[in-house]
Amino acid sequence: MKAFHKKTVATATRFAALLSIAGIALTGCQKESEAGKPAAAADQPVVIDKPVTLKVAPIIISITDEDFKTLLADPVKKVQPNITLELVKPGKGTNIEDLIAAGSPPDLLLTWNGRLLYTKEMDLLEDMTPLLTKHKVDLNRFEPAAIEAIKMVSDKGELYALPFALQHYALYYNKDIFDKFGVPYPKDGMTWEQTVELAKKVSREDTGTVYRGMGIQNLASLHYPLSLGAVDAKTNKAVIQNEQWKKVFELGKSIYGIEGNAPKKFFNDDDDAFVKNRIIAMLPAVNMIPRLMEAEKEKNDLNWDIAQYPSFPERPNMYAMMNTHVVAVTKSSKNKDAAVEVMKVLTSDEVQLISSQKTARLTSLKSPEIVKAFGTDIPSLKGKHVDSIFKSKHAPGVVMSEYLGKATTILRDQFTQYFNGGKDANTALRDSEESINKMIQTDKQK
Repeated sequence: MKAFHKKTVATATRFAALLSIAGIALTGCQKESEAGKPAAAADQPVVIDKPVTLKVAPIIISITDEDFKTLLADPVKKVQPNITLELVKPGKGTNIEDLIAAGSPPDLLLTWNGRLLYTKEMDLLEDMTPLLTKHKVDLNRFEPAAIEAIKMVSDKGELYALPFALQHYALYYNKDIFDKFGVPYPKDGMTWEQTVELAKKVSREDTGTVYRGMGIQNLASLHYPLSLGAVDAKTNKAVIQNEQWKKVFELGKSIYGIEGNAPKKFFNDDDDAFVKNRIIAMLPAVNMIPRLMEAEKEKNDLNWDIAQYPSFPERPNMYAMMNTHVVAVTKSSKNKDAAVEVMKVLTSDEVQLISSQKTARLTSLKSPEIVKAFGTDIPSLKGKHVDSIFKSKHAPGVVMSEYLGKATTILRDQFTQYFNGGKDANTALRDSEESINKMIQTDKQK
């Protein structure tokens, strides 16, 4: 345990920057399987006959108290009265590293597939296949791409978690800014180049306010559609010096290079500038609906809508890599049978339908009915072009290295020098690769 704790402390900060990269906020069935038989996960519970309390810990992603109650606590209590769930929110003394160091790791983890390698290396995960077989969990109910994204971190096809939601990407836009300048709204099917050209038409100053044509939520918004990682997860070597990363840098420069469109800090999350300050006309982003729902509760009357996420010509109708929220039973849990039953409830047709309708999460199940129900109970989505979200598919994925967070910080710094004319793209990418490899080598020696 001491050795594991030492490793945990040494790696605790490696993914600190992943929160901004993932851009993830968890605030967003078919009653029969496709064969026409009852879904095993929903209809064949293994009864837990003794009272047990399970700790549920989110990592990177977050979940509101309301959603925890709606999607987990209440439906679990209904199906398994003896199971009580306790949400352990990350904070001082309650981060996953703190829980492990204190000898009280959680029973269940809620995270995303990009964090699985890190949690695997912390020895928190194990192959769940035997447990899932024992509890009659039918993996055929799930989207194959989501299952594959989880298996990518395995060595021999192990399955460490189950997907319970898929993140979507869209081009969010402020209708009032387009109306102010008499410019047509964004359309579905636009390329990045076409979107940049449209952004130029709404990047203006008016009565003292500088309106930016397009923001960039984070660097991942540009490189995920090309299935690019910054570090090879198997070799822990940077993979930056190539034409694809050069294309990302050039695209970033073309966006920020629009007159009046450059922020003070690049790739620094333009959500507030879009929702709160209302100075950004378009924002290509991972699921902004929960944030916009909160804004509506706060009497924010932002006049927004959705268009299809921009794509590269060689990858039409394709947005970012598979980004799935997952639930996993920890290796150290003493109540694994109960924990799997909780997973079954969360991924049941009934709960997935509620999740789709009320929380703007894309279901991880192969259910057209649940997909169709997306956002139907959310007032904020009434009259919005929600169908635009479903016109793109996920790009092929790559395994996310534990060094991605620190690598992205280096890339941002090098991009800044490139944008300001201090370096050309090739030099910036070469220096990025050298700095990232040096950072990894130094980190390994700690």
